[in-house]
Amino acid sequence: MAYKTLSSEVYNIDKKIGKSFGDIEFYQQLLNGVKGMVLEPGTGNGRVLFSLYDAGFNIEGFDLSSTMLNYAKNYAKEHRKNVNLFHANMVDFNRACQYEAIIIPTGTFCLIIDEDAVKKALKNFYEHLKPKGYLILDLLVPTSLTLDAVPTRSFQTDAGEVIEVSVKNISKNETTKVFHSVNHYVKKYKGQTIAEEEEKFDLKWHDIMTFKQWLRTIGFDKITIYSDYDLHKPIDRSKLIYTIKAQKSH
Repeated sequence: MAYKTLSSEVYNIDKKIGKSFGDIEFYQQLLNGVKGMVLEPGTGNGRVLFSLYDAGFNIEGFDLSSTMLNYAKNYAKEHRKNVNLFHANMVDFNRACQYEAIIIPTGTFCLIIDEDAVKKALKNFYEHLKPKGYLILDLLVPTSLTLDAVPTRSFQTDAGEVIEVSVKNISKNETTKVFHSVNHYVKKYKGQTIAEEEEKFDLKWHDIMTFKQWLRTIGFDKITIYSDYDLHKPIDRSKLIYTIKAQKSH
């Protein structure tokens, strides 16, 4: 998913900067003691990034969607946040610096569908971490991806427009571990359609033991898994999200 104009607008309404789903506070806990640079690939509109910045973390981020990135850049400019934001891809971004931590909250990493691309991205993260640096990311639990019909949702813009979002063509491929759907966006003003957009929305889930093995093969160790954004709860397959924290070995 590339997050086009209307999908980005809906995201920015539904997931406003600073809004937490329990992830912001949890990531602050996991980053406790980190003093160096933090990177957030797939930062989107900066919902998490700016909260961590305000909490005192030295953080920068990138996104593949120029539209989403513009929301973050505009917010930084309007609120005088001195944050480096740039356009890049998780698989092949290349920075001269290394980071003490790389974070990817709320299932953003699951937008990478191709398995080879997933492994390349993990290797790229490893190479951009300082020795003993941390990779922290969320993975969706398969049971959270259902084939149930999704009701149409409506979002109000500041300009008085309404964006209706419907989901169709939902399918789940157990072989490739990919959940497929198509989101249809219709923007209306005073009952008249003024814009329309359709976008594929695919998400990949992972077998947690296989994913851990990939991390170990790359060179990560001290791999810890959390569920439900809680440091003390055991892994619970009924929850929607796992959080993995892995340390670069050297």
